[in-house]
Amino acid sequence: MKLDGHINPSRSQTVISVGCQQGFTLIEILISLVIFTVGILGIITSISAVIDYQKDADDMTQATLYTKEQIETLKAVAANENALAGGTYGFNYFIGQYPIDESYNADSNIQYSKVETNGQFTRVTVLSVPVTTWGNGDFTPANQFNIRLIRVDVTTTWTGARGAGKSVNLSVVMNRREIVQQ
Repeated sequence: MKLDGHINPSRSQTVISVGCQQGFTLIEILISLVIFTVGILGIITSISAVIDYQKDADDMTQATLYTKEQIETLKAVAANENALAGGTYGFNYFIGQYPIDESYNADSNIQYSKVETNGQFTRVTVLSVPVTTWGNGDFTPANQFNIRLIRVDVTTTWTGARGAGKSVNLSVVMNRREIVQQ
């Protein structure tokens, strides 16, 4: 009988030659494992980055809402719309007694500021009198009625998911409303 890997039709037997290979070698398995591991590590890194970006987006939304809430509260007080607080307010109260009632720091005659912390967020509210060519005034009692405009800057800061400092800043200029009856 001859060992050459061919079928001998007369005997109906298959003879396998010694040089035939079946299965995978150890090197092929190791290379495929390395490729698989690199792929899995790439996916894990991508998932981690997506989670960080989602956390940053959620923090940005929360900070924006926290900042906007302060702007809306101040607008309501200045516009005499603060019925929830149980009193009647308005622009004169807003530029006079409100900063004192709410524990704002008098940085100067034309600026008050307040720092508040809520969880991971720090909110800084600044009330200032813009310098204009008309209606100049300051927060001193003698000059408060000359104030026509108040600039409100609210900045909320926090540390992002990857350790970087983040902030949201919203500003509004509010004016004294005067109702003229005819």
